[in-house]
Amino acid sequence: MTREDAEALIGRVCRNEVGLGFTDHFWVQAGKRFPGLQRQQVYNILRSGRVVDAPVRDGIHRNHTVKVRATLSDFGPVELVAAVSDDSGLFCITIYGLQ
Repeated sequence: MTREDAEALIGRVCRNEVGLGFTDHFWVQAGKRFPGLQRQQVYNILRSGRVVDAPVRDGIHRNHTVKVRATLSDFGPVELVAAVSDDSGLFCITIYGLQ
């Protein structure tokens, strides 16, 4: 998977053509790092953010890991880490704040 492939899939997620899922770990970390973060804000990250580098293949989970950076008005700069599975969707894994 290339960076362009990941960007295209994220675009499809934002248009509700492909599913968006969340791991329990994502919401636990989001609650610690960004109390009050909502699903809509995750969509804002995906819509306005940029994919950082090429996705990295995860052979164990049979997907690619992609990082998306954006700035949220309520929380500042963030980096969202997601698992991308060719056409089956995107699953948010965790989220970090950036300095």
